[in-house]
Amino acid sequence: MFYTSAEDEVQLLRFVMTTGSIEILPSKMDSASSRFTELPDPLSDLGSIKVFLYNRDIAGGPPLEKSEEDGFYHPAFSDFSDAPIVEFFRSVPRPEQKRVSRGRIAAHVQHFSADGSAPLRKPIEFEGWYDILAKWVRKNFSKASWSTFAGDGALNLQKQGWELQ
Repeated sequence: MFYTSAEDEVQLLRFVMTTGSIEILPSKMDSASSRFTELPDPLSDLGSIKVFLYNRDIAGGPPLEKSEEDGFYHPAFSDFSDAPIVEFFRSVPRPEQKRVSRGRIAAHVQHFSADGSAPLRKPIEFEGWYDILAKWVRKNFSKASWSTFAGDGALNLQKQGWELQ
């Protein structure tokens, strides 16, 4: 988990984009070709607080399906535990409240077969990619608590009286 300012997030995403053929998928897409080339302000588009990082070099193109319920496209996985996808929950600075909410990257590297009888692992390349992202956070952000890190920009906000939540 981590806290970021807008500048810290840009730094993180710049690194992520150097790790392969990365696509940033919105959690809801108007069309099957919807992708973020840069992330919008999370407070202007609440659908962009949680996005998905997908490395085409590991898994090819992301399978998408249109939901009959809401009419949007979503990644076509039974659940994200079996998907070769990293969930990116953005840390959100909220100026009116002078607080920064916690963000994280998350991935399941092990899941169970469809019948639940056998544990399965994702491709070793996926695990390696996720480890590279997590190590970057630990190396480039400062430890804020035993399990949470903070970018320099978030720490500067904290020095100005902002709360890291």
